[in-house]
Amino acid sequence: MTEAFPNSGEAIAFAVEDLGRLLRRRIDNVLSNEALTRPQWRLMAYVMREPGLSQTLLAERLELARAATGATVDQLERIGLIERRPDGDDRRIWRIYPTPQAMALLARLRGFSHNVLGDVLHGFEPDEIALLAEQFHRLIGNMQEPDR
Repeated sequence: MTEAFPNSGEAIAFAVEDLGRLLRRRIDNVLSNEALTRPQWRLMAYVMREPGLSQTLLAERLELARAATGATVDQLERIGLIERRPDGDDRRIWRIYPTPQAMALLARLRGFSHNVLGDVLHGFEPDEIALLAEQFHRLIGNMQEPDR
């Protein structure tokens, strides 16, 4: 505990916020080398995890308006990282898929991701990492419970 944050809960909240800020900064630097923004990368990550999502479901997953999601899909489609394909059952629905170019980009960025995680977890023993992961999952679970 520090003088500025005598409450350990406050210290944890600030540490989580600081870690998130530092990670975002590092990610932004790498993505700028690939001519991508973080929102574009985030959308691509969902498309790679769940190829064939509709644009509406993608907007829900990203917690964005459909128009904002559509604009990002348009940008990524123009640069060849994703493609729209018609739904087999409903002509109104377009499914979003990563392109081979996106998969190659993912392979490059995975190496970066491992390096960043190595930096973040430097000096931690495997059992400490497992405990930290468990505790973060508990924190996330607490925040996902309604009316808590």
